[in-house]
Amino acid sequence: MMLELLLTRYEPTDRRVIDNGHGLEFLLLGELHTYRGRQGADVAILVRRLRQRLGSPRMLRIGISATMFSIESGADKYTAVASVASSLFDVPSTANEVITETLERITDSTFGLEKVRPQLRAALPAFRPAIGSMR
Repeated sequence: MMLELLLTRYEPTDRRVIDNGHGLEFLLLGELHTYRGRQGADVAILVRRLRQRLGSPRMLRIGISATMFSIESGADKYTAVASVASSLFDVPSTANEVITETLERITDSTFGLEKVRPQLRAALPAFRPAIGSMR
C-alpha cells in the first residue's frame, strides 16, 4: 500500500523517496503465497510500475514463501511456483530457479523434556539477573 502511495502521489517528499531508489537492482517480496486473485494482480502491476519508474529494467525480483507449495510431490510443485513468479514478476521463471530448503534435525531426538527438565532447573538460577541490575 505504501509503495503504491509513493508512486502515485506527487508531493516533493514522496518524489524524493522514489528518486532515491533509481536503478534499484533487487526487489524482494515476502509471503509470496498471499499474492493471488485481485491482490496478486495489483501487486504484479505495482512491480511493473516500480521497475519502469525507477529505471530498473534488469531488476532481480525475488519472491519468498514458507508455504508456497500446494502440490505435495514431484516436479509439478516447482513448476507451479515458477508459474506464479512468472505472472507476478513479468519475467519467465522455470522450475530450476525455485530454491527450497529442508529441515535437518541436529539435536538428539531421544533428548526429550523429561531428560532436559532437571538440567533446566539447575541452570536457571545462573540466568536470573541481580535485583539491582533490573532497570
